Amino acid sequence: MEFKEPQPPENDVRKKFIEIRRRLFEKTLHEISPYFNFYREKGDYEKLKKLLLEYLDEKGVPELKDQLSFKLSAISPADDKMDQKMVDAILEVLAENLTLEEIEEGSKQSIAEKGYKLLSRALSYQITNQHGGGREVNLHIPTNFFNTSREAIQSIQEGLRNLAIVLKNDADLADIKEIFGVSKLVINNPRLFKSLGFEVDTESGNALMSRERLLDLYGPKDEK
Repeated sequence: MEFKEPQPPENDVRKKFIEIRRRLFEKTLHEISPYFNFYREKGDYEKLKKLLLEYLDEKGVPELKDQLSFKLSAISPADDKMDQKMVDAILEVLAENLTLEEIEEGSKQSIAEKGYKLLSRALSYQITNQHGGGREVNLHIPTNFFNTSREAIQSIQEGLRNLAIVLKNDADLADIKEIFGVSKLVINNPRLFKSLGFEVDTESGNALMSRERLLDLYGPKDEK
């Protein structure tokens, strides 16, 4: 039986694809860029497509492989926009089959498997070792779809307040001196992260805050 391409994107699905693309295009391209590098080095186009299908396994949606395979088959390796079109194919499949809430929940599960703990809808963290010794808090912004930027900022602030409580109350974390994160969001909107209390590096995308500053800005006012 011939496999037929699903009919969206139309109207609401198209709008959903646009929102998913706005939020996930650069992130997805970054995650699968090693596959494109492999292809350019080895020239194995079939292996590239196989790796992209396996990417859906990593995202917890292996049932969407047939649809993605169909879309990939329409993309020529000679196309100078091959990378972009393949990322769009992945995002189209997600838009056609999942709600924004399901994508967001899948992101939470994925980062939890990597050891991150949720502080708020917009912020998670894990404790990592510094290169020079000692430990630090590594922040991560999971995939989310807020209705407004104000909601997103409020959720980040909520996460920072919860982190301050964690650091204040957990004696095992008394050695933590720095909180940091790395994101293209820092490069694209450094003013936002500065307003949240971070020192930012717009070239690397690093955002850094000391423990003392976190507790001063976000800690319980009567228990700093």
